[in-house]
Amino acid sequence: MKKSRYTAYVFILSLMLMALANVTAAETFDRGEIRFKRGSSSGTFSGTVLRGDRDQYALMAGAGQWMEVKISSSEDNAVFQLSAYQYGTGEDVAFISAGEGDDADYWYGKLPNPGFSKNGKQNAVDIIVGGTHGNTSYKMTVTIQNHDWLNQK
Repeated sequence: MKKSRYTAYVFILSLMLMALANVTAAETFDRGEIRFKRGSSSGTFSGTVLRGDRDQYALMAGAGQWMEVKISSSEDNAVFQLSAYQYGTGEDVAFISAGEGDDADYWYGKLPNPGFSKNGKQNAVDIIVGGTHGNTSYKMTVTIQNHDWLNQK
């Protein structure tokens, strides 16, 4: 009789631990490297992120180029983070207004100087997509050009 009670306690404790693991275990899904169609400087990417999970995209872009990232979702809860790998330090550096906790849905700016680049020419940019609440299906557009096209006169 005592053995069956012990087995029941172990079973219940195991169920509680599995439930807790499911609540706290967020996953990041690697969506791979962003590549534009030949002759294009822009691309649109879509996906679905479950609450607490994130999608990660990688992008190689020229140092000093200009980049625009826009994201939208039907529930207006899709956001992203941007960072560039800084060679020599081994760390990712968040972009201003698009770091963790900024809940960015739009970013436009000049990519970091060649100091972030291993070869002085390209940056390894990470784009992390998540939701502010609940699940989210998103559509993200990334554009890269060699000049400041939005503020051009």
